[in-house]
Amino acid sequence: MNPAAREALRAIERIGKQWALGEADRAKLLGSASLGEPGPDVLDRIGHIVAIYNALHLIFEDTFADAWVHRSNAAFGGARPIDVLLDRDVMRLVAMRRYLETATYE
Repeated sequence: MNPAAREALRAIERIGKQWALGEADRAKLLGSASLGEPGPDVLDRIGHIVAIYNALHLIFEDTFADAWVHRSNAAFGGARPIDVLLDRDVMRLVAMRRYLETATYE
């Protein structure tokens, strides 16, 4: 595994721990059945997830930022953001990233 891919997976492991996700959910977050060698699509997803995580920590205090993903949110039809993220639809990741990045500039 190349160093960039290894570091990307480490980032997902750290974020997964902060968000209280097990290995199966971390793999699901990546749209994959396992946490093996990430391809370009998985690396793209990791980029969105890291951006979401960073935006949350810019907007909120750390403890609330990590809890935010587990609270229902009207912006996502009342769903918990983590459920939206685990749904494997990359466009929903993109939408959440845009939503949060927009909030960082307001």
